[in-house]
Amino acid sequence: MNASHHADIELSAPGASSDLIFTTTQQLIAELNREAGPVALRPTVPAAAEPGAKGDLVSVGQIAIALISAGITKQIAQILMAFIKRNPRYVLQVGKIKITKDHASANEVEMINSLVKELASKSERQK
Repeated sequence: MNASHHADIELSAPGASSDLIFTTTQQLIAELNREAGPVALRPTVPAAAEPGAKGDLVSVGQIAIALISAGITKQIAQILMAFIKRNPRYVLQVGKIKITKDHASANEVEMINSLVKELASKSERQK
């Protein structure tokens, strides 16, 4: 994945352990890659990290998403919405947009369109 053409997504859950966030992030990465092709990966951990450390809650839940095309971007947005609907405990932060179970259920089409715009704007800024 080209490091300059990606958007960061952050997965979190109030009160969840870093191990649970780590495992759930891996599951979301696998789902994104299975459904949309090789578009998601965990950002590399800085060399200064302690051996065996998984990082803090912010870095543990981070996912880098490759920005490829409008069609793939929409598919990524749909996958993220479906993930939150199935896992209502979690919150996804995509740029300025926070996806919670309430947002995912209220107006799915509007949220998907907002996500596509947010991801597309990141792609345009990085070109």
